[in-house]
Amino acid sequence: MSLAPSNTELMFAIGAEDLLVGRTSRCNYPSQAESITNVGSLFPANYEKIISLRPDLVLMIDGDLKVKQRLESLGIKIVVIHPKTVREIASSMRFLGQITNRGKQADDRSQSFLNALKTLDNSQTRPRRILYEVWNQPLIIPGPKTFLADLIRLSGGLPIGGQLSGSWPQVDLEWAMSQNPEFILVRNAERKTYFLNSPIWRETSAVKKNQVLVLPNEDIFTRPGPRVHTAINWLSHKLNTSQTQKMRTHE
Repeated sequence: MSLAPSNTELMFAIGAEDLLVGRTSRCNYPSQAESITNVGSLFPANYEKIISLRPDLVLMIDGDLKVKQRLESLGIKIVVIHPKTVREIASSMRFLGQITNRGKQADDRSQSFLNALKTLDNSQTRPRRILYEVWNQPLIIPGPKTFLADLIRLSGGLPIGGQLSGSWPQVDLEWAMSQNPEFILVRNAERKTYFLNSPIWRETSAVKKNQVLVLPNEDIFTRPGPRVHTAINWLSHKLNTSQTQKMRTHE
C-alpha cells in the first residue's frame, strides 16, 4: 500500500503497481492509480480502511510521523521512502525493486532515469536567484537540503535561503525581498497577480522583469518521482530564455 503520491508513482515506474492494494486520494498519477482502492486522506487517516486491506507493508514519506507511529502500533510494517535529492530518486527505485522482487525492472528504470538527467540542459552563465513560494501565510520556502532546492539547482537556479536551517523555513517578507529574487515561482495565477501588483515586491528583480512564473504542474515539482525531468526541463527553459533575451538586448 502507498500512502504517498510520490511512492505510488515510483511503484508504477518500476512495474510494481500490481502489488498495490491501496492508495490515498492524492495518489492520482498515473491515471491507472485511480483504479486502486482509495483509503482517503491522511488528515485524518482512515485506519480501519487501511487495516481492512491487510497490506504486507505500507510505503510512506517521512513527514507523516503520527500516522506512521499509529500504524506501527497496530502491527503494520512501514517503509519510509522520501528522496532528498533528485538523484536519490534512482536509489529509491532500486530499493523498491529489492523489496518488491522487481529488481531487474527497477535497476533498468533507475539507470534510464540517471541517463536522462545527464541530457538536461541547465547551462547558465550564473545561477539565477529563485524564490519558490511553498506557502504564503506565512511565507514558507524550501530549505537548502530539500528535494525542491536540489531541483532548482539542477535547473540552473539558486534557491534563496541557502544559509537557513530546516526543511521548510518560515521567513519574513523583509528578508525575502532583501534577497532580491530574479524569479519567483508560484502555484497559481492568483499568486502571480499578487506579486506583480504588490507595492511590497515591486522593487525586486523578478517583479520588475515580469519573471513571476506559475508552475505548469505543482505535482511534478513537489513529488520526488520519475516526472521530475519535466520540471527541470521547464525551469531550465525559462531561465535560459531569460538569459538569451538579456544577451540580445546587449548586442
